Amino acid sequence: MTRSTNMFAAASLVALSLGGLATSASAYDEIDARQARQEFRIQHGVRTGQITRQEYRQLEAEQARIARLERAAKADGRVD
Repeated sequence: MTRSTNMFAAASLVALSLGGLATSASAYDEIDARQARQEFRIQHGVRTGQITRQEYRQLEAEQARIARLERAAKADGRVD
């Protein structure tokens, strides 16, 4: 993995671990905002050629996984 991929993965893990500290609506809003910023950065990286097609697929898969975890947390009120 490239450095940018590692940074995105690390940021995602931090977001998930911090999400367990507070499960209020504002915490979910913060996660949504973080995901939107990450998506913007991913798209920018693709446009500028800083992210390869393979890195793009990996990052999008990770974003989808985070979204699934968020939906599950909202459904049961817990972040595991």
